[in-house]
Amino acid sequence: MHAAIPYFPAVPKTEKFKLVQHAVNHLVADDEGCNSFLLNEKKMSSLAPIIKSHESINLLAADIIYLQHVGAALRKAKNPERNVKKAATQVKDLIHRSIQSEDVVDVFQMAGIARFDISIINDDFLATAKAQKTGNELKLELLRQIMNDEIKVRSAKNLVKYRKLKEEVEKIIADYHNHFFDSLVAMEKLREVAKQMQEEDERRNQLGLTEEEEAFYEILAKHPNAVQDFDLIKELVQKILAQVKKSASQPGWYKKDDTKAQLQLAVKSVLRFKVKAELQEILDEIMEQAEARYKQWGVSVA
Repeated sequence: MHAAIPYFPAVPKTEKFKLVQHAVNHLVADDEGCNSFLLNEKKMSSLAPIIKSHESINLLAADIIYLQHVGAALRKAKNPERNVKKAATQVKDLIHRSIQSEDVVDVFQMAGIARFDISIINDDFLATAKAQKTGNELKLELLRQIMNDEIKVRSAKNLVKYRKLKEEVEKIIADYHNHFFDSLVAMEKLREVAKQMQEEDERRNQLGLTEEEEAFYEILAKHPNAVQDFDLIKELVQKILAQVKKSASQPGWYKKDDTKAQLQLAVKSVLRFKVKAELQEILDEIMEQAEARYKQWGVSVA
């Protein structure tokens, strides 16, 4: 395969795809090696214009263009756009006008991923990965980015839960890089984390909760020793949310100790005599979630 690299600009597009795919799949398996490659490719691309008039530059042109393609594809794998239908970024011609560089190969196409969305992480995707047996390193890297992006988007809605899920994802990836298991097992573990988010969406619809209510619902629901009745939990959640929004309507409320103290007392009053145990722990989690989600709420609705 490497014998084709000196002829990279001239080979068919399908061969270009395979050459870049092979390198990218190998490099993403090792974070340290990947970062080292990207650093050196950046240095190479910066130095290329300085020597563009050298008589030997044409001997290196194909290699430089190939490495730039690989570097661009790696960066796209590490920082994918949510809208993959946007025009692909072109590799900049750093040597001279006669050396043209085509669009960067689509890393999602390489990995067989249809879209940048958590819904693609399902049993069918895992079955395909098992059947193909190759390219799973790139699949795993893109799943990692999809998961991190989804958690970032959702985290303000439920700070405590998504902080825990982010830690789970990071541990799976760290264990994979420490060779505790292979890329397929890592993807299976990420599937289980993704499943929690997918089930959360289904549960919210089934219970008739809004996104705002769900975060506080989950705080209470995960303390079965304190409260178990669903109708009671839903009633408490609605009262808690009303108190939170009342406090959050004041600009900079989260910076004011007296406002936070008043909110804590109001929430405690809602919970008192209804919650049988773990009151302070529940109260702390509610306050943490309230501050995380409603810091700018009063400003945004004003």
